[in-house]
Amino acid sequence: LKTFDTYISDNLVLKTLNSKTASSSNSNLVSATATGQASGTLSIEGVSQLATNARAIGEQINAIGTTKMSDIPGSATGTIEIMAIQANGQLAKEATKIEITADMTVNQFLSKINSSNAGVNAVFENGRFSITAKNSGDVKNDDEIQIKSGKEIFGKLGFFKDETGAPIDKFQTTDGKNAIFQVNGIATERSSNTFSISGYNV
Repeated sequence: LKTFDTYISDNLVLKTLNSKTASSSNSNLVSATATGQASGTLSIEGVSQLATNARAIGEQINAIGTTKMSDIPGSATGTIEIMAIQANGQLAKEATKIEITADMTVNQFLSKINSSNAGVNAVFENGRFSITAKNSGDVKNDDEIQIKSGKEIFGKLGFFKDETGAPIDKFQTTDGKNAIFQVNGIATERSSNTFSISGYNV
């Protein structure tokens, strides 16, 4: 009886009655899988923009990975606070504090940012810092990566400057974007290129 019950569950009830399938007319561009809640036909069309991540790239500074933060011209030490866009497309409610000590190297600073809850990835290459939001999308009427405190420290790291080195208020060099497309003829936006809608994972 147990073997028969297992056979019924595996081969008739689950696979035949509950299974849903999804297909794409162009799997190189869009793929989808159907969950048990999927129903009807889903048409993704008119994709005019893909979701992208916000990024800030600093200007050249005189440092390498093993340079101590206190040895960067102007001494880039103190406390910084960063907040960034979350997976839900909204800005984090609280900023993440990161303490930069005098004996900390550039590589250690990067490691501390990347292992924090700040929601960004930091890279240092060829004398320049790059900070990218971990999540894609556009925070309407606001920046996706924000420096709540420590702007002067980031200035010493090459940020908040234009190509000539003149100070500016803008931190991001590339703003985040939402995916813009149509679902069954309805104009739609999503902060990510991977999302769920009507029981389909797209």
